[in-house]
Amino acid sequence: MASVVGIDFGNLASKIGVARKGGIDVIVNETSNRATPSLVSFGVKSRAMGEAAKTLETSNFKNTVGSLKRLIGRSLSEPEITEVEKQYLNAQLVDVEGTVGVNYLGEPNTFSATQLVAMYLGKLRDITAAEIKAAPSDVVIAVPGWYNDTQRRAVLDAAHIAGLNPLRLINDTTAIALGYGITKSDLPEPDAPRNVVFIDIGHSNYSVAVVAFAKGQLSVKSTAYDRNFGGRNIDLALVKHFAVEFKEKYKVDVLSSPKAIFRLSAACEKLKKVLSANAEAPLNVESLMNDIDASSKMTREQFEAIITEPLSRVTAPLEEALLEAGLTSDQIHSVELVGGSSRIPAIRTRIRDFFGASRQLSSTLNADEAVCRGATFACAMLSPVFRVREFNVQDITPYSIKTSWERVPGDADEDDTELVVFPRGNNIPSTKVLTFYRSAPFELEASYAEPGKVHGPTKIGNFQCKNVPPSANGDPVQIKVKTRLNLHGILSFEGAQLIEEELAEPEPLPEGAEGEPPKPRKLVKKTDLPVATQYNSIATATLEKYREAEASMHAADKLVADTEDRKNALEEYVYDMRDKLDGRLAPFALPDEKQKILDLARQAEDWLYSEEGEDASKSAYVERLDKLHALGDPITTRYRESDARPRAAAQLRETIGAYMSQVNQPEYAHIDEAERNKVVERCATEQQWLDDMSARQLEKPKTADPILTSVEILKRRDELIYFAQPIMSKPKPKPQPTSTTETPQGTGTPQPQSGTQTPDPGAKKAPQEPQEMDLTFCEDERSGDQLGCGIIVGPHPFWDQSVDPDTRLAEAFLAPNQSPQPQLNHNHIALLEMKLSSISVILTAAAGLVSAAPLRVVIVTSDRHVAAPMARVPVWAQAVRWGHAAAPTFNSLPPLAQPAGSAPPSMGDRLVTEVPHPRQRMRGGCRGMRAKTLQFGNRLRVVLGLPPIDYHSHRHAMGTVIIERLPQSNVVPTHHRHHIRPHYVHKAPLAVRLSHALATLGPWEGRAVSFVLGCGVGAILRMLFIFGVLIVRSVRSCRQERRVMLEEDTVIFVADIKEPTEVETPPAYAEKTDAAPEGHNATN
Repeated sequence: MASVVGIDFGNLASKIGVARKGGIDVIVNETSNRATPSLVSFGVKSRAMGEAAKTLETSNFKNTVGSLKRLIGRSLSEPEITEVEKQYLNAQLVDVEGTVGVNYLGEPNTFSATQLVAMYLGKLRDITAAEIKAAPSDVVIAVPGWYNDTQRRAVLDAAHIAGLNPLRLINDTTAIALGYGITKSDLPEPDAPRNVVFIDIGHSNYSVAVVAFAKGQLSVKSTAYDRNFGGRNIDLALVKHFAVEFKEKYKVDVLSSPKAIFRLSAACEKLKKVLSANAEAPLNVESLMNDIDASSKMTREQFEAIITEPLSRVTAPLEEALLEAGLTSDQIHSVELVGGSSRIPAIRTRIRDFFGASRQLSSTLNADEAVCRGATFACAMLSPVFRVREFNVQDITPYSIKTSWERVPGDADEDDTELVVFPRGNNIPSTKVLTFYRSAPFELEASYAEPGKVHGPTKIGNFQCKNVPPSANGDPVQIKVKTRLNLHGILSFEGAQLIEEELAEPEPLPEGAEGEPPKPRKLVKKTDLPVATQYNSIATATLEKYREAEASMHAADKLVADTEDRKNALEEYVYDMRDKLDGRLAPFALPDEKQKILDLARQAEDWLYSEEGEDASKSAYVERLDKLHALGDPITTRYRESDARPRAAAQLRETIGAYMSQVNQPEYAHIDEAERNKVVERCATEQQWLDDMSARQLEKPKTADPILTSVEILKRRDELIYFAQPIMSKPKPKPQPTSTTETPQGTGTPQPQSGTQTPDPGAKKAPQEPQEMDLTFCEDERSGDQLGCGIIVGPHPFWDQSVDPDTRLAEAFLAPNQSPQPQLNHNHIALLEMKLSSISVILTAAAGLVSAAPLRVVIVTSDRHVAAPMARVPVWAQAVRWGHAAAPTFNSLPPLAQPAGSAPPSMGDRLVTEVPHPRQRMRGGCRGMRAKTLQFGNRLRVVLGLPPIDYHSHRHAMGTVIIERLPQSNVVPTHHRHHIRPHYVHKAPLAVRLSHALATLGPWEGRAVSFVLGCGVGAILRMLFIFGVLIVRSVRSCRQERRVMLEEDTVIFVADIKEPTEVETPPAYAEKTDAAPEGHNATN
């Protein structure tokens, strides 16, 4: 699958963003850092990039190249290079084309800045590939907005050399604006846009952009830059200050030593960061010069006094940006700061003073990763892999571009020989067509119209239009030249067309026809002309040469890394085996085996530290390592098998025992005896084999190779499970329906057999014994908390009045290790733990509506952080009866037990807990509990007991959800013990159930409205969605499996909805069969 990657190409370090299903992730490199140093270092054997180059920056000072962002596409003849960049470069620039001279593979070599950037982008490619487990292809690279055409082409060439497919070069401030706006849902309409100023102060440059935001779009109104102001200027000011101080204090001239300057610069950068958050900070430099350890300290006031000159450059780009945008500071909605240097208090103060002392500067974006995230969003918008919210990005060009041509000889009417085709602020991308009248081939030249505002060469490229034919009468012909400023911000000549107009003779009028004759029609004929273009970019042949050289160097680097890995593996194995043979492996090695390994290990060690072994080939290390493994692996295998074999044998015996016990249990009596005997025979065979092989293995000494391995035992266990499990997991046959028998008096109930007691219809039925609650507790991998999830199965449809079920549930939940577990007389209750929120409450209600099954849902708080038992919390499970109060099955359900002397709760009553939440206890108050009850006829009843909420952290306490199906005369539950999916057979047609459920909502509209309004507008929308789902559910087939999910994929309830089936009616339902509600038929 194609990748979606955004790269923030920084001068000090770069970041990589990857688009995934969960959003944008800024990935880490091999040292788990999110920022990878923008360095390339050349060594005697290989290259090092990123973190590896950073570790070599001091020791390999002259062969480590930084400032890649500043060098690419630049010439040594430029004043900015000779006067500015040389202060920050370690390596030597050797020619006017910006080529860098280094010592690589022991020989002097030169590499262009494009090649160096390609090497570094190759490192970022490898980091990305290791993270996404695939080779990245499509990328968007963020570059400074002040990059000229030559620099942008050089970045594209570098990306192609590295094997990447750049979909776009995006300006860094535009990327910031995109990351800011695409996530905003409150943007205004286009007629009143929101103006935001983005200020990016990085390591080496300073950018300002004024951007107008509206719904679904952003438009860059203006940009301004200071190409040579950033954090490194402040570092340099500190270096010069401490150089003077150390010259007086230690009598050393730091500025005379490049390595001393580098060490002091690193210390000053750290000092700058500390002073941004502290009033005073120390400075320490080990071995600055002549083995002198220098130290000093500085206050923030001294720091701000030293950097007065750099600070004076802060306001100029702000003034330029607002002036070009035609706005005042009062028309600015907010000012967003990004970039590492924007954290310096003195810079923030200058910016705040410019916009007004009352202006609060915003830092809602990640100052270090905003550019990277915006570039990744831009890549996702261009890639077919992801579908992103529609958001239009309208960027502008920072420089005016003109096209010039030579005057045609003899043409006195042609006064101008140049035209500004794309003025400053022109939209990107943009296409324009130029019209010329020529009778011979001609040439155009594109260049920047304002050379004083552009660094580097002003010429962009040449365009030659060939084979221009003269017209039939010798007059010049019309030629249209198409120019385009593409998505990368690069100018290109797309082609030229010859435009010829011809008059087509009309057909003559028929003889005798009256009227004017038709006029001749004008036909336009377009012909493409051959053209030739030339830009300030690498030639195709040179680009292919660079690509081959990069592939060769990358393969050499990989070979060196693999060789070093095998060398380290050999050295590690020598020391490891030597220690183990004197330790845990000693009982498993014969004396001669041990001696052979020790001798070979000693030889390998001597060879490793010899001149030959220090610089050997990969194959030499692999050969010696294989010889050691051939002698040591059998001994290691004996040791591992001695430890793993007993565990594997215990697992096989446990499996055999489990199946042998199952075949005799009543639960499996429905399985054919012959098949169960097959399982017994297979278990006996495996048991005999294990006993025989174990006995034979015990006869072998530890120094002998094992004849019984753990792998073989586990294989036999898997084969046993594969054989026995299909037999033992056969389901029980469905129960046969009870049929009536004909008697001489007619149809009636079957007569009791002799010796049986006829039940007295008038006698009170004894309640059936409850079945015990089956709770399963598991560990949550994220929090380590125990999660309870189980089913309580009971055949009786009514609550036991002798116990408080809420108290029992709370005790069972809070004391999972209690033995025996409390027995509850509930009818089909599912208990699980979840995080309570408004959406989870609504989804819990939707569980009953969507499944069209009668439910009662009770939410009971069970915050395990509260030490007191849950029985002390007065949680209500009393249902407020809404809707169809005359439904017989509903009225037959008695109310739940409630604390003595208290009244049943009403809708929205506030119930105070006796034990506050720990967080609330610290804040001096208990906000209590809020109980809400909702019932949809006799189909669904919901009691919502919301737990205490921590309003400071916006987190809900933990709670318990109880889902109970209400009994009905036409809904017969089947009893499945130890089954996590309770099945129900619905005899009433779905249309009848739907009409009945909707009809029961009528009588109590007031309470329904108060409940919905109490939940808020969001809850109203969610309830409308639930009813929509219910209506859709009514027209679908009942043969479905419904699964309602909560956050974090927590299953609330799963119900299999099946077709009506004849089943035996339990005694508890027998009396109520004739009392079905209107519209229902018990035998339907």
